[in-house]
Amino acid sequence: MVFRSNMSRHPIRAAKAAPEPAPERERTAEIPPRKAQHSFINADTKVTGDLEGVGDISVEGSVEGNISCRTLTLRGEPTITGDVHAEAVHVCGRFKGALHAKKVVLTKAARMTGDINYKILELHEGAEFEGSMRRTGASSSRPVTSAGMAPDEPQQPVHASIGAEWR
Repeated sequence: MVFRSNMSRHPIRAAKAAPEPAPERERTAEIPPRKAQHSFINADTKVTGDLEGVGDISVEGSVEGNISCRTLTLRGEPTITGDVHAEAVHVCGRFKGALHAKKVVLTKAARMTGDINYKILELHEGAEFEGSMRRTGASSSRPVTSAGMAPDEPQQPVHASIGAEWR
């Protein structure tokens, strides 16, 4: 009689000793989605190309391209050459350009020149704006234009300084 100490040589015992592979559905389980992150473009950073994100982006530097994100915060003196599309835009510094957003907030530190296409516009006391504004979305109200102009007429820039004298 011969006794074997190695179980792997016995075909029945070897099959029981080997771990069973995981079912296919467990191996291909979806990875849970990550939380939206906040991206930051520093004042001494220059980005060339389009930025697209599902989260928030803060820009103090330079972006040569279009920006599309959930919330965009413009601080300092950012330079953006391209279209800006976001759910919300907060202008907290100097900015020259065009914004397209559901909500635009010009804080008291905002010094903006350009065009704003918005659904909700929030102007804080002390904010400065020079340019044109147009309300978008399903609404019966007229777009904001210079005093008394019809939307079909050519628009003149609106000059406003909130919390100070009109210019």
